[in-house]
Amino acid sequence: MRKYVLILSVLALIPTLTHAGWWKVYGGSKGDCGMFVQQTSDGGYIVTGYTYSFGAGRDDLWLLRTDENGDTIWTHTYGGEGLDYGLAVYQTQDGGYMVFGGTESFIGRWEIWILKTDSYGDTLWTRRYLGGISSAQPTSDGGYIIAGGNWVAGYLQKIDSLGDTLWPKKNYENFWQHALHFAEETSDGGYIATGEIAGTVCNSSLWLIKTDTEGDTVWTKRYWAGRETSFYRGYCVRGTSDRGFIIAGVDYDNPLSQSLYLIKTDSNGDTMWSYLHSKGISVPVCVEETSEGEYLVQGEYNPDYDLYNCGWLLKFNVTGDTLWSRQYGNGDEGCSLRWLQKTSDKGYIMTGSVMYDGSGKLWLIKTDSLGLVAVSEPVTPVTQPDWEVPVSIGRHITLRAPEGSQPLNLAVFDASGRKVDEIHSTLTQGSISWGQGFRPGVYFIRIEGDASATTHKVILIH
Repeated sequence: MRKYVLILSVLALIPTLTHAGWWKVYGGSKGDCGMFVQQTSDGGYIVTGYTYSFGAGRDDLWLLRTDENGDTIWTHTYGGEGLDYGLAVYQTQDGGYMVFGGTESFIGRWEIWILKTDSYGDTLWTRRYLGGISSAQPTSDGGYIIAGGNWVAGYLQKIDSLGDTLWPKKNYENFWQHALHFAEETSDGGYIATGEIAGTVCNSSLWLIKTDTEGDTVWTKRYWAGRETSFYRGYCVRGTSDRGFIIAGVDYDNPLSQSLYLIKTDSNGDTMWSYLHSKGISVPVCVEETSEGEYLVQGEYNPDYDLYNCGWLLKFNVTGDTLWSRQYGNGDEGCSLRWLQKTSDKGYIMTGSVMYDGSGKLWLIKTDSLGLVAVSEPVTPVTQPDWEVPVSIGRHITLRAPEGSQPLNLAVFDASGRKVDEIHSTLTQGSISWGQGFRPGVYFIRIEGDASATTHKVILIH
């Protein structure tokens, strides 16, 4: 079951000022979060996560499409009365999207949920598989490798571009407290995965598994930072340019004792160096190698063991020395970051959640190559003005006036900034339609003669 929800795209009239970075928040009053972001071929972004503010259920899978400035182009929710969430999304060659997540809305038990959409987020097909999902990454053959676990066994599953299984779930180490949290393809066509594996009831090790092309184990490794009575967990692993691996994990005893544990290995999983953060609470989520062969780690940080965490981004050199550290959010209300991707301008795009105006909002942060943001305060959450655009993409555009709205004189501009039409209405309540007779393309509508007024981006299609 799919639902459509609109959040207006709000932006300045062309030309717009560019910045090294920005951050924006999206959502309603009940709690929303971004779990994954990818830059799209046109320089914009596709984000997935979950929303409690919109849709039919307690949490619904949320897909959000923005332009390069973070202004909303369209948004969709998917799911039912149960819990649903999006974990990863990738643009496909046809311009649509492959969305991966979890759902319990269909059979009352957790299932892996895969959706293929067109370029506007409309569902083309779906697949469901019993079990939980921790990560989904694309592979060189056009398919995807899925990692998961149920705390009894970690597993990998390989699917093709249509969501069909190429080989069934491969379970690893069926025993108490085993799980895989992330997997990706390696340069030899096999796979590398990380998670945790129990030692006894009072400890666990960070776990690394190397498999062949069919998911069969080649070797496994365990890591711990000198305290064998502690618990260790791997959250993310990436192949590096020297054919080794970089692993971001955590050393933890309890929620108030968690430390970033970063490990660099060679191609056989043997440790070259490691780093253990010693102050406060520090939890990684994602790690990336940069074009210079250095490493970025993203996650959450709480330096003073306060109630709330900040977003966190660190850069390390090739020997594990910290080059710089950035914090996002002031920690007064709490925030988290869930995914990091390099962008075409050598900066970074990140998503997560932040408390804003009393509720959790989906958070999108764009930085420059140094992790810096050009603004110090988040943009006001998207709200609906007196005049609304219920659907911003279509063969025609509907403008709707809630009760008590003021009569408006509107100007319409094309993508070059040239004024192409005027819309005049004396309605104080009701709807009017615009777009008949105009070519498909991007247009901008705002109040006539008011350069400071909100401008709405709309798209006419055939």
